[in-house]
Amino acid sequence: MCEDIRLTPEGKDLYNKRKETIERVFGTAKEIHAMRYTQQVGKEKMAMKVGLTFACMNMKKLANILSKRPKKGPDGGLFDDLLTSISSFFFKSQFSYA
Repeated sequence: MCEDIRLTPEGKDLYNKRKETIERVFGTAKEIHAMRYTQQVGKEKMAMKVGLTFACMNMKKLANILSKRPKKGPDGGLFDDLLTSISSFFFKSQFSYA
């Protein structure tokens, strides 16, 4: 049933977007966040590392999205200043697990 859906024109368009969304995230995790090889021993330790890595990647993506939204009010407000400082932290930081 899934294969039939994937072979429809809509399914093909959706499947082609996979390389732009899903595969890109895993490629970034492998190259930038040292996920090409395992450094810990045990399934629980690796599950924790993978979970923390993808949580950090999601926070970075959120900071990027929030930093691009228009500021509200004449001074931007304290909340917008906080978002700006969080997003600048994520973009200036280079995380390494080495």
